[in-house]
Amino acid sequence: MKEFCKEYISLDGMLLKEEQLLKLAKNAGSIVVAEHYLCAYLAHAVMTGNSDAIVKLNEVRCCYGLPALAGPDQYGGCGLGRSSSAEHARRKYFRMSEMDRDELVCEVLTILIDKHRDLFKTKNYWNGIFLVLRDRIDEDMKKTDFAKWMIRILPQDWPAGLMISEQTMRNFSHYISYSDREVAYYDMDDNPWKELCNTFWSIMEDMILTNS
Repeated sequence: MKEFCKEYISLDGMLLKEEQLLKLAKNAGSIVVAEHYLCAYLAHAVMTGNSDAIVKLNEVRCCYGLPALAGPDQYGGCGLGRSSSAEHARRKYFRMSEMDRDELVCEVLTILIDKHRDLFKTKNYWNGIFLVLRDRIDEDMKKTDFAKWMIRILPQDWPAGLMISEQTMRNFSHYISYSDREVAYYDMDDNPWKELCNTFWSIMEDMILTNS
């Protein structure tokens, strides 16, 4: 019963999962309406001790052009939240043009394959890249859209044996245990692409934060 209460959030007599409630907030059309959902989300986070709440809350605020609320790094580590560097990188990413985003991800992939080729072992490791971009940048990203994007921007000298196609992502769920399918890659108990994910995001985050 305790786990059920953590998983579902009560709103106006309905029980919603976190992702459903946040999606309602993002699609509300105005922050005035969105706040109705966010208040329920934040109240639930306080009751359940959800330390990621401030990050998710700021993602919605970012959609409405509002500044992020301070995280624990601004208040000596107390209260809800975690380091805001990833959220700051995400906000900067969304202020970039589509062309700049393409160039950024292409450059990150180039650095990854040049300096960390041993981490990108087979084509199925594209799943790890997808998880990072979905969980760190765009939670609504679809596997088919991701594959088309990568095909379009891949560096010309990308290894032939690691080329991605629209079929590459079809066996995504085969590599992830059932218990890990509803959580972000960095919260998985067993992420088969963990080192690749962490390295890819480390490069990308650093490039976003150190470049105007």
